Amino acid sequence: MVGLPNRAGRCTICRRIKAKCDLSRPACLRCRRLGLRCEYLVIQQGQIFINRSVTDPFVSAVDIFSNAAKTKLLVNSGLKHTAPSYIYHSESLKHSIPTSPNPAPVHRMQLLSKFLDVYFPIAAQAPTRASQTTCWVYALPNISLTNCAYNTSLEALCVAQIGLWNHDPVLVKESSQLYGSALGELRKTVGGRKLVAPEATLASTVILSTYELFSGQSSQNYSLSHVQGGSQILQILGPSVYETPAGRILCANIRTATIIQAFRSRRRSALPGQEWERCARDHEGHGLYYHLQDLMIQLPSIMEALDMLTTSPNKTTEVPILIRLLHLCSSLNWQLLAWSGKLKTLVHGPLYWTVPSVAVNPADDPVLGRMFPLAFQFPSLIIAWYLLLYWSMLILLYRTIQDIQKRLKSQVTRGITPQHSFDLQDTYRSELDSDNSCPSDDGIASLANNISQSFEYCYRTEHGTLGYQSTLFALWVVQGFYKSQPNRARELAWCSELGNTTASNSRFDLRVMKLSGDG
Repeated sequence: MVGLPNRAGRCTICRRIKAKCDLSRPACLRCRRLGLRCEYLVIQQGQIFINRSVTDPFVSAVDIFSNAAKTKLLVNSGLKHTAPSYIYHSESLKHSIPTSPNPAPVHRMQLLSKFLDVYFPIAAQAPTRASQTTCWVYALPNISLTNCAYNTSLEALCVAQIGLWNHDPVLVKESSQLYGSALGELRKTVGGRKLVAPEATLASTVILSTYELFSGQSSQNYSLSHVQGGSQILQILGPSVYETPAGRILCANIRTATIIQAFRSRRRSALPGQEWERCARDHEGHGLYYHLQDLMIQLPSIMEALDMLTTSPNKTTEVPILIRLLHLCSSLNWQLLAWSGKLKTLVHGPLYWTVPSVAVNPADDPVLGRMFPLAFQFPSLIIAWYLLLYWSMLILLYRTIQDIQKRLKSQVTRGITPQHSFDLQDTYRSELDSDNSCPSDDGIASLANNISQSFEYCYRTEHGTLGYQSTLFALWVVQGFYKSQPNRARELAWCSELGNTTASNSRFDLRVMKLSGDG
């Protein structure tokens, strides 16, 4: 009897992604590369043959679905592996047996498990409450209604991350094809009359934007499109998106992306509308992460107003506007310091401490020694991420204050003396100018050095690619400051050589997108 065409000629995973299959046993080449169990569907016999994997050669080979009792038993046992808590039991998930003739959900769970082992390995071993409430990957298991855009996007990101981590160009190339398909599916979904699966569509935007960060390309076109698309989807969905935990976590991730894009473009218009911001602010469970977002969101509008003064032909109103902007910066500075104080009260012990650095950077001078002989350690990656955002925000704020003060001083030659004094009374006061009217370059440099000394911790293997992702914005801020300081050439060279740095149990060699100065 002639079999059905394109049915048994490929394993189920290769058939799903419409790729050729070499049919090798116990697993085809693609499944071996991904570390997945290889399955072959035989429609004529009503059976799924599951090949024994390399890691578990004694796994059951056949599950006959015609036996109702056995099927029911397998379904009940399978629920243990497909519950949201699967993140913390990835090892048992790798060898679970599909309980349905449709292998898509199981295949997706297997890929997601492998992806988490690369994206945030330490979470599978010791998940923390902080990471559960801020890392967007924890929202994925709670998305019950999916669509083609979500499934294809997740496959693209998982395959790309596995290929990137293992330096496998074949997987990276396959992920780019999946990425193109995911973009097409997302366009169809957004272009429809109604979003059938809003959470899945929102997750697709986050997934594809994360894929772009690790694409290694400097072009921002796709990255900006994902940020704008995510903002538009939020506006379409409205406040109802906050009714589910998954929606809240995904919204927070998109909000961070829009804020970073606003800093890059120095334009407030890159952020969502006031209604969405108020919803994020007023929602129950508003914590430190959301509060920091509220503070960060204020500075791009100040930057935009400052840039508009440069091109404005009317110079008579410049001083009052500059003074008002300076007042806003002063208020924002005090709010940031208060946020830092609250963070200290919520963390038992120091926020960070120093240890001898073990990283070898090619920019280190053999005569002058290491650029940064000490490295920072943190209680957790989430605390490190918070502080990187906080220090980056202070650098951008203080550089903005410097620009405002410089313009105000230029008005003295015109006979205009602003009646304003800006006083920064914080931990960095000793590093500011003696008149306390403007942050000093040395004070800002100390913040930039704090960020540079934090990279070694974030690039540890146990922090996966998430640790790398958490440093992208801070690295962009630090390099921008070092470039503006002629006497910081060594620090700039050190940051430029991060990709060539080596250290035990660390990954500095991942290819990521470099953020440029403007959007």
